[in-house]
Amino acid sequence: MPKKREVGTLWIGGELSWMEQVCLKSFVDKGQRITLFSYEDIPNVPDGVIHRDARDVVDTDDFIKYRRRNSYALFADWFRLKMIHQNPGMIWVDTDVYCHRPMEYDSDYVMGYQMPGSDSINNAVLGLPSQSRLLKTLLDFMEDRYSIAPFLPEDLQQKYRDSAKAGNPVHVSEQPWGIWGPLMLSYYVRKLGLSGKVMPQAAFYPISYKGRRAFLRYSEMSKRHFDETTTAVHLWATNKIQIGQSHHGLPPSGSFLDEIVKTHGVDPALAPVKSRDGSVFDAGLIDEIDLDKVKTVADVSGNARSLSLALARKVDCEIWLMNHDRKDDQVEDAVPCVKEYTSFLVENGVSPDRIKVARSTSEIPTVDVLWNLNGFGDKWCISGLEPYLKNCMHPETRLFTDMKRNFGAFKYLSRRGTVTQLAKDKDTVRSVFSLNCGDVRTSDASATMTA
Repeated sequence: MPKKREVGTLWIGGELSWMEQVCLKSFVDKGQRITLFSYEDIPNVPDGVIHRDARDVVDTDDFIKYRRRNSYALFADWFRLKMIHQNPGMIWVDTDVYCHRPMEYDSDYVMGYQMPGSDSINNAVLGLPSQSRLLKTLLDFMEDRYSIAPFLPEDLQQKYRDSAKAGNPVHVSEQPWGIWGPLMLSYYVRKLGLSGKVMPQAAFYPISYKGRRAFLRYSEMSKRHFDETTTAVHLWATNKIQIGQSHHGLPPSGSFLDEIVKTHGVDPALAPVKSRDGSVFDAGLIDEIDLDKVKTVADVSGNARSLSLALARKVDCEIWLMNHDRKDDQVEDAVPCVKEYTSFLVENGVSPDRIKVARSTSEIPTVDVLWNLNGFGDKWCISGLEPYLKNCMHPETRLFTDMKRNFGAFKYLSRRGTVTQLAKDKDTVRSVFSLNCGDVRTSDASATMTA
């Protein structure tokens, strides 16, 4: 008779986004016991999720990462096997795995193929007998962080052998992605003759990594791939890059992601996608606001919807939108972008009376925060920002702006106060500007350009 199984997972990185929240809550709502391990407090864990100290499993401060991708995936690969070993019967699930149906299985081996026509096994969902030969083999392999894996291409193995012989062994953090994950798991499952224990792709990965953006499109495009074997669904957290860059950190309307947040009562506007693998999206810049109170904000360029929404839902501030052109000339009718901006805010829970529209900078009161993303100093000449600097700022106002190199914006603004770089890419320097010349705060996070 199938056994209902307890599941466990790990989170490193502060508060949860709506994607992790809805995945965790889906297990609770399906009546499945789920434990979230972490090394720090998490302020927004959904009700019903058991929250445990991860040091009960691995007591360490050595959070090993892939160096090229700034990702904790390598540490998570190690942690999940330790968790399974110490918690007999517990199944590991990544925090981007959604519970479609209760996870009830006859076998203690719970794993699935991740793509059609391949014997590659993903470890986003993984259950193994706690005393199995497979689990012991995997843990033993991970003991040596300079080992040369027999499942790597022969030319790469030889390269690593030559490097080790020369006194420069290659650390696991510099080896290929999945070295302690799907690559290792797939190899040893085959070697130990356990391929018959692997579930079909539709069980956990009905949509492969290659087709992952189906989750961002109409819901039926995703669900048509599910079948009677589907229990948990890997949503592929790399979708967060597209969500952060192109969808204001929120699930696209009408998508499978949009459907499940509504099903499980998760409000994505309260926990937008802010970052992924070191890239900070617009919504993530809210964490750089160092003011005790924010009562009013204004969006100069109209390109900071995710920031305005995140801040309004957090502190119920007043939002000023600009209904004039970049020369500060009045426009008779409401410009389409203002209508769209207003609708976006209202649809995501901002009260209409908190949204104000100005026909010139003289109508805007002084504000606490001024957004200028993909605007003056990036898309247009920085001097066009002058009316806002004169009319809308008080000594504590924070200006968030994109600045294109060789555009003169940095020099122009630095004459007025402290310019602090928050993030950068090869074309744009994103900075926070303050007339209050306090301590300079710098973040190592990188951000993509505002679309």
